[in-house]
Amino acid sequence: MALSNIKVNKNTIKTQGGVVVLGLQEYKQFLLYEMEREQNDFLVKEALKEEKDGQTKDLGTFLKEQHPKLYENYIN
Repeated sequence: MALSNIKVNKNTIKTQGGVVVLGLQEYKQFLLYEMEREQNDFLVKEALKEEKDGQTKDLGTFLKEQHPKLYENYIN
């Protein structure tokens, strides 16, 4: 593997708190992970707000209304 030099301005390191060098594929995987995590965080926050506001149903009620066949298995 050939080595290359990368120059980073010292002021950039100081003001940014450091730098990170990643391969493109690793960076893309990291980005995808972060986007999924942010989406999951958003969904959890929304669900907790809905629960707090009384907009949710317990599992038994939901199954009884939306999936009666599954509800039969749920109560047995």
